[in-house]
Amino acid sequence: LFSLSGPLTVAPTLYAGRVRYDSERDFAPISQLARVTLILTASTQLPFNDLKQFVAYTRSHPRTAAIGHLVGVISLLALRAKQVTGADVELIPYKGVTAVWTDLLGGRIHAGIEPLSSALPQ
Repeated sequence: LFSLSGPLTVAPTLYAGRVRYDSERDFAPISQLARVTLILTASTQLPFNDLKQFVAYTRSHPRTAAIGHLVGVISLLALRAKQVTGADVELIPYKGVTAVWTDLLGGRIHAGIEPLSSALPQ
């Protein structure tokens, strides 16, 4: 079985009672084949240029900033980043990176967390 670790490890929690495997007991990783770099992208129309300024913006404008992210492991990363930074943002899960970019470029969200490879063409 070749898979990203995310779906295998997150599914038992997200779909408790419906997943018929134990990811720790039934699977064993044998090799890391790749790494994925995730980045936070933001609209150039907003008054910040780096993460520190973004967090400050969210604190001074509580619950007005929205970050789009892919469902799965990135959801957990987004929640953890919110906790660690103290950013006061709304996290919006998306099924695909295209939808994140559509809403980011359309001004419906302020930022997005996605793989670097998806952001480079933009």
